[in-house]
Amino acid sequence: MKKVNMIYCKICGKPFKKITNKKYCSNKCSKIAFKKQRKIWARKNKGLMNSYKKNWKKRNSNKNRLINIKWKQSPKGKESARKYRKTNNNKKYFIDYRKKNKGKVKARKKAYSIKIENQKCEKCKIKKATERHHEDYNKPLEVMLVCKKCHIKLDKKKNG
Repeated sequence: MKKVNMIYCKICGKPFKKITNKKYCSNKCSKIAFKKQRKIWARKNKGLMNSYKKNWKKRNSNKNRLINIKWKQSPKGKESARKYRKTNNNKKYFIDYRKKNKGKVKARKKAYSIKIENQKCEKCKIKKATERHHEDYNKPLEVMLVCKKCHIKLDKKKNG
């Protein structure tokens, strides 16, 4: 009779037959272990991870911006922003900004109420509209739905 070596999984502790140099009983446990190892590696290599994140954000700026917009509009994002405003030392800055720029704040709120989904850019009429542009903040309902490229051009014209 052949002797079977039994070892215990390092993640869940279940016994399993030792066939090769496996450390985990299943693919699920090996994935969990890999995620833990990746987190440990990321903690040890913070500088490398930060540069990777910066490069990713540069390469995927549009995607990153859409992710941030979605987050800010989600209940968790809104709650997070509320907590930040309450606990942040720059609370005075936010209050001052709102007082000085009432038109901008009002215009931004109105602009975000307009849905962008499946609309073309009003300027070039080629690309999908991803941003909102105000020519005049005193007219908060006059919003142009434009693509990023056209928005940059419009802002350059407006500012100089």
